[in-house]
Amino acid sequence: MDYPIQTAETAGRTVIVRMSGIFSEPQLLVDGTAQSATDGKFSLPAIPPSDKPAELRLRTPLLDFVPIVEINGQRVPIAPPLPSWAYLWCLIPTLLLIFFGRGIIPALIGIALSYFGLYQLRAAPEGRRYLWSSMFNILTVAVVVAMQLAIRHHAGH
Repeated sequence: MDYPIQTAETAGRTVIVRMSGIFSEPQLLVDGTAQSATDGKFSLPAIPPSDKPAELRLRTPLLDFVPIVEINGQRVPIAPPLPSWAYLWCLIPTLLLIFFGRGIIPALIGIALSYFGLYQLRAAPEGRRYLWSSMFNILTVAVVVAMQLAIRHHAGH
């Protein structure tokens, strides 16, 4: 998902922050061209009447795929933060598999499904975000039930 940045420092050009992927870092595009960072900082050339280039930094939060954008040290909001209940909603797979999965492998599966659920809350189109996230939670319940049935079946032999 792309987030345009519109500030005085970006006036006159199209500056877009592309959300990080599941295994990739966020990207900065200026006028359609991907930019390279030096020491984690991007430099936006000065546009008159300013005579000083702007410094832009993208920071990736621990549990969010939308980066924190700072221009010349000032934070620029590009997307509202996820509410606390959204994080709890996405933790359902982890909690289910930790408490009912019996072991480290189910817990790791739950963590992975929670991570994908968080990604869907940011990446899916507005009207489908909770639908996709719900699908991951339903998948988790199915995995827990299947694992429990397999364990009981194996223990019965």
